[in-house]
Amino acid sequence: MKKFNIHFFILFFIAIMVSVSDTIIYILNTSFIPTNIIVGIVLFALTMFLKKKEKIAFETNYSKIDVIFIAFLCFFVIFSIVFPDLSWDTRSYHVYLQENTFIDKINSDFFAARNLNSFLFALGDRIHFLFRQLLGYRLGTIMSYYLMLVLFYQVKRILIKINGNKNEKNKDKIRITLLSMIPVVMSVIFAYSGSYYIDNFGLVFLLEIFYIAIFEQDIIKEKIKLYVLGIIIGLAIAIKVTNVIFLIPLAIYFIVKNLKEIKKLKIYDYVIEIILVLLPFAVYAIYNYINTKNPVFPYYNNIFKSEYFMEKSWKDENFGARNILQFIFWPIYIVFNPKRAFDTRFVDITWAVGYISVL
Repeated sequence: MKKFNIHFFILFFIAIMVSVSDTIIYILNTSFIPTNIIVGIVLFALTMFLKKKEKIAFETNYSKIDVIFIAFLCFFVIFSIVFPDLSWDTRSYHVYLQENTFIDKINSDFFAARNLNSFLFALGDRIHFLFRQLLGYRLGTIMSYYLMLVLFYQVKRILIKINGNKNEKNKDKIRITLLSMIPVVMSVIFAYSGSYYIDNFGLVFLLEIFYIAIFEQDIIKEKIKLYVLGIIIGLAIAIKVTNVIFLIPLAIYFIVKNLKEIKKLKIYDYVIEIILVLLPFAVYAIYNYINTKNPVFPYYNNIFKSEYFMEKSWKDENFGARNILQFIFWPIYIVFNPKRAFDTRFVDITWAVGYISVL
């Protein structure tokens, strides 16, 4: 049986729904909202079927002390969601990708979001677009706030595991809840809330993969766990193709840890797992290849050699570690140098708010 935290499952469900809908939309040219409604109904029925068959189950990981974080989050949402997201990247390409995922960006709408951004995998933007269509531009950022709640319970679940599932005492519950708040209110996470940026989507899926690889047992024996892992990996890549870089060390650890069990897998198991990994981002990769001859355009164009980009593996030098010391101490380094990690209009104020919240 595969156990989900209910908040992550809600995000997981929405991501699959939008991914499947986009595949249908690309093939049949159907409308966005009606397609998502139909796919959502089917997925809900499948969820109930799997739950009845005891293939999946849900847990809340909730304790009364969590109301501290929930109240803080509600307060933050109420006082910030009224401000529209006017960030540069949002206006430059996120809104564009939300609306124009599969149009002809070569012969008609020629690289309207620049050659760097016009063909990025669009799952994160399309999830935002779903809520923007339903709630309007200001309230459409609601998922960026919900991601903070998902992340909070992901961190809490990890800490409970580290604590040996022994958090029955009130002091343990208080300590774990307060510690779980710290990563969520850090400036790098905090800054993307209330925006149409998609980075925190990737973070949540990567953290779930981390949890599965490190803490979950019998992943190979219980195929439902293996299949869910494959889908989550595919969703992480569909959010942002460069998430592959973070998946590599987790994959190596997972293979080494489960080597004996992996050898027992049949050929069809590998085929199913590969398909499940590919499905969430296949539609975007196929669309990119048809238009540019590079499935992950503009990345790795030194390999695919699209005529619409320079033949090199492009990297934004404004972000990321510049030396081995920064790489090793990266989580600490970006606390004091947040602009090396991300770029939003909230960078300075959110660093201060996050720091005060931790104190």
